[in-house]
This record gives sequence, structure tokens and C-alpha cells, in this order.
Amino acid sequence: GEDLKGELHNQSALLGDKSRENKRLHQDLARLTTTLEEKLKELEEMKAANMDLQHQLKQRESERDLLAVMLTEKEKEQAQQSSTRSSGTYEAADSRQQGGSSGGFFGRFKGK
Repeated sequence: GEDLKGELHNQSALLGDKSRENKRLHQDLARLTTTLEEKLKELEEMKAANMDLQHQLKQRESERDLLAVMLTEKEKEQAQQSSTRSSGTYEAADSRQQGGSSGGFFGRFKGK
């Protein structure tokens, strides 16, 4: 009977150890889960910020391209004006400019 009592005591102690270990592992797992959820949330926020930055970059590129086109048009317009001035037909070219609907660079800003 003493052997059985000793065996039960050993089994009980082992079960207590395993129970404490299981509780500790459960707490560790809960902490890891919380950390992973936080990191996942941070990742989602970074993804959203990245998408926003990409959108802003595309907008800036579009604005830059539009300004480049407008600058090119203005340079062409100035080159045409300087060539018409040198050929002596400035007044005719100037009246065409006033009558034209495109208006060059500033025409974009006038009401249509």
C-alpha cells in the first residue's frame, strides 16, 4: 500500500508540474498572439500609408507631366512669336493669337 501511495504522490506532483508548464505555455502563446496581432495591425497601417504615398506620387508625376507639356507649348509659342517678329509679320501673328481659342499656357485657366 505504501508503494501505491508513493506512486500516486509522484503522479500528482508530475501532474502539477505539467499543469504549471501548460499554464506558462498558454500565457506565452497568448503574449505571442497579442504581439502578432499588433504587428499585423502595424503592417496593415504601413500598407495603407504606402498606398497613399504611391497615389500621391502618381498625382505629382501627372502634375509634373502636365507642367512639362504646358512649358513646351509656351516655349513653342515664344519661339513662333520671336520668328514672326523677326520676319516682320508680328501684327498678323499677334491678331491670330488674340483670336485663337487655345490661348496657349494661360488659356487653360480662362473660363470656357
